Amino acid sequence: MAKTIQGVPESITRDQLKEFLNNFGFKPEELTNLNVGPEGVTAVVFERNENGTRKLNTFGDGYVKHVIRIPIEN
Repeated sequence: MAKTIQGVPESITRDQLKEFLNNFGFKPEELTNLNVGPEGVTAVVFERNENGTRKLNTFGDGYVKHVIRIPIEN
């Protein structure tokens, strides 16, 4: 059983997740990883082709991904 902290929910709804990601301009299906820390937000996202599909890398063994960093400013 995980430790609980007063005021922290045990779960969130999919709509809450979408709203949170939308604040950063992301859609859940774009992400492979999201890290929110004291210095900012780091996301790993799929690159898309012109038709909107995930772009395969040149080796054909996976998809092209980009790391996006959004720093916190004072």
